[in-house]
Amino acid sequence: TSTICRGFDCTPEECCVAAPTCATVTSCPTNKLLRRDPTSTICRGLDCTPEECCVAAPTCATVTSCPTNKLLRRDPTSTICRGLDCTPEECCVAVPTCETMTCPAKTVLQLNPSSKICRALDCTSEECCIPAPTCATRACGLGMVSVYKP
Repeated sequence: TSTICRGFDCTPEECCVAAPTCATVTSCPTNKLLRRDPTSTICRGLDCTPEECCVAAPTCATVTSCPTNKLLRRDPTSTICRGLDCTPEECCVAVPTCETMTCPAKTVLQLNPSSKICRALDCTSEECCIPAPTCATRACGLGMVSVYKP
């Protein structure tokens, strides 16, 4: 229904109300967040809509760097952040060490594998493993003979 005005011309006070802002929105759909500075976004109608006020939640793909000894997690596009800005806590993981590496045949873990930090999320045998020692280089003590036969 239309408002009936009191005078010859309708006044803005009779016909208009302040446009709502996105600050009136209390929730957004899944994987969406209320846009930054919602009080500055004026809505088109009497009620704000999620389309006007909610934006896609960012993923860890927006993170450009991680703190020391941390790397960006695997598949960063599938990790949705809780806020409008992703944090290192959400997106960065500890750099792995050689401690859990399984070395290929004829190689062994280098000394102190837990202190050897890998360059990527998966350690490589080149980073973590060294050639296994052989009896060819082992000197035997007094009263001992080598089992090595060249």
